[in-house]
Amino acid sequence: MVFRALYHFSQAVLRGDAHEAVPYLVERQKLFGLVKARRKRQCQG
Repeated sequence: MVFRALYHFSQAVLRGDAHEAVPYLVERQKLFGLVKARRKRQCQG
């Protein structure tokens, strides 16, 4: 997922929409699926 996000960042740089990778990726982390959703714990028993 990170490599795909870096591709989109590089395209944004070429368009002039972004200048730094970390803020760009943080703003769009849900779009790129960089942060996974927490799973509910399974009940034991």
